Amino acid sequence: MIAAGTVLDGRYRLDHQLARRGFARVFLGSDLRLRRYVAVEVLNPELLGAPVEQDFRARFATEAAVVARLDHPNILGLRDYGEAEGTLYLVMPYVAGGTLEDRLRGTSGLPLDLAGRYLRQAALALDYAHGQRVVHRDVKPQNMLLCADGERLLLADFGIARLVDAATALRSRTATLGTLAYMAPEQFQGRAGPATDVYALGCVLFQLLTGEVPYTGPTEQVMFAHVWERSPRWSSAAEGGCRPRWKPSSPALWRSRRRSASRAPGPWPMRSTPPWWRPPRRPRAPTSCPGPCR
Repeated sequence: MIAAGTVLDGRYRLDHQLARRGFARVFLGSDLRLRRYVAVEVLNPELLGAPVEQDFRARFATEAAVVARLDHPNILGLRDYGEAEGTLYLVMPYVAGGTLEDRLRGTSGLPLDLAGRYLRQAALALDYAHGQRVVHRDVKPQNMLLCADGERLLLADFGIARLVDAATALRSRTATLGTLAYMAPEQFQGRAGPATDVYALGCVLFQLLTGEVPYTGPTEQVMFAHVWERSPRWSSAAEGGCRPRWKPSSPALWRSRRRSASRAPGPWPMRSTPPWWRPPRRPRAPTSCPGPCR
């Protein structure tokens, strides 16, 4: 098993593990040939398990080459890729400033000007990638890296998102890739497009302003909220934003909506809504923020 101290292909030494994600582990590594630090993302061996091994290996080089062609100042580039000890890995530049998730941890949101700068950089990166017919599929603060000065943002993990999406699609037509708090409604049907990234970026903006994701709660309730609930509101009157106004529907109302939706054709929660059913209207939230936000 690949661990700290392993040397991949005689060139990349894994110094220590930086993070562990659903489908990969990220190591701080050293490029022994060029003598520089790199980030090495090692895919979990389960991705190569039967029955997708041959198909996944065949698509790996193609997908990696597509990602490597992305050249934008706000996209973390792909430097190399390969296979070692029965698993695949990606090599990327090492960014020392941590992630946007680290920057947000323990805060109630960022100042509006700083949040706007981060949002603009992420939007420019996505706009460029969409122009190259590349969809990220997993936009979230954890995949946004900050340079040491804390100003420049780099959108990362285009490679892992595309490759894992290919592997899960080969296993199951209904498999989905993404992080629940930022997933667009169409992802629950296994579909993704440029609008998917825009929706996720909107969820990131909400978190930048409030310090919280738009919807929280049990998995099914969050899925339901992404599909049926109105977008939560926030106020920009207070510096750094204020807490979100969204609250889950009452359990009785939520169960009623789910029973009604279950009568419609198609897999829950995405389906064509029958003409006789419409979600109950919610009272409009007040436009001013109570308390200290005034």
